[in-house]
Amino acid sequence: MVLCRAYRLLIVQSLLQVEAGKPKRESGRIGFQKVLAAHSFTWIGVQSMFIYMFSFLEFRFSDFTQEENGRVIDIAFLILNGVAAIFPALILEPVTRRIGRVKTHWICIASMAIGYAGIWLFGTSPLIIYSLMAVLGIGWAATVSLPFAIMSQKVDQSKMGLYMGLFNLSVVLPQLVASLGVGEFMGRVENKSVLFIICAATLAFSAVSWMLVKEGEDNAAAKAVPGGGH
Repeated sequence: MVLCRAYRLLIVQSLLQVEAGKPKRESGRIGFQKVLAAHSFTWIGVQSMFIYMFSFLEFRFSDFTQEENGRVIDIAFLILNGVAAIFPALILEPVTRRIGRVKTHWICIASMAIGYAGIWLFGTSPLIIYSLMAVLGIGWAATVSLPFAIMSQKVDQSKMGLYMGLFNLSVVLPQLVASLGVGEFMGRVENKSVLFIICAATLAFSAVSWMLVKEGEDNAAAKAVPGGGH
């Protein structure tokens, strides 16, 4: 509990800092901290889904056998990962050239929050869940492709190895929160649909947090020049 409170305090402090008007090195440090904070909330929601999806299905489809619920999970995650596999090259890359990586990313994360809310409200059949998992795949595609690229614009390239290690904390620490904090809560509640309220809330907070991240200079320059690229 103390760890979770300290973690929340650190995130809030990071997000409230301002990048604009600061020297390049300081601005980059602040931007890096904001990326970690915003990305960590994405992973709390995503990891919670991966861990507790079966509990949700057992609650929502109580008349299904374990094998049937297992099949629903298999197909749902196949759709999620299928969309995430094809979306970056076909859709995200052209969009980032037009509107920038940060804006593209927070839009995708917001769509994921909407997808999670949709599963909570309307996920009453496997077909509906499959459809909404395709929506989640948009955010998942961005999650596995854009944050590292955004982070790399913020940091000293000569210390990339160090920053890569620190960046991984935005994945590891949320996994602990999902396993311990969310897990304890899920064990106490009878209505397992609350899982997707948690997922929607964390992804919505993540999307808002990403809005506070300043676009990288090379991305801004590409948008300013017609036909500009990286």
